[in-house]
Amino acid sequence: MTVLPKILLPTLAAWFFLFITGCSGFHLRSPIHLSPALQKPYLETASPYSPLSHALLEAFRLSGATPVDTPRNASIIFAILGDQRTQTLLSVSSTQSSRQYRLSLIVTYQLISPKGKLLTGPETVTESRVLTMASDQILSSSNEINTLYHQIRIAVVHDIMNRLASHEISDILSGSKHRTDK
Repeated sequence: MTVLPKILLPTLAAWFFLFITGCSGFHLRSPIHLSPALQKPYLETASPYSPLSHALLEAFRLSGATPVDTPRNASIIFAILGDQRTQTLLSVSSTQSSRQYRLSLIVTYQLISPKGKLLTGPETVTESRVLTMASDQILSSSNEINTLYHQIRIAVVHDIMNRLASHEISDILSGSKHRTDK
């Protein structure tokens, strides 16, 4: 008799959790399916060891692609033309005790065929977050800034992967649509 409640309670709790998360609209991000032309990308960047480069390579791997080490082995060259972090002061409180900043990450990229033909781009993806910083919490705010930039980088990579998985990009890569077509 006592064994049943020990098993039943965790089972009911698990079902309740699944029901609540399903009803709340919470869903894990579905895997992104890329065009066959994007299955062996080469990442061309001035900063191959940056967090952005690592995040992009990981996103390619999670989508089923196999990033390659040389452009010669690639099915496509994903060239990062620039990535810029900005921090813009939005407001200062009247007592000078707090400030509000907009943190942004701007990434510009293009797709190039292995033969050097420009296929798309340059394209720009921008993500921003707002940070309110109290003047007496500068040290903790620097940790918060790093956390926000990490979240922004994840959002930018997700936006890029969604663009790469779009029908428009698939059409361009398959040759049925030219880059100048709109």
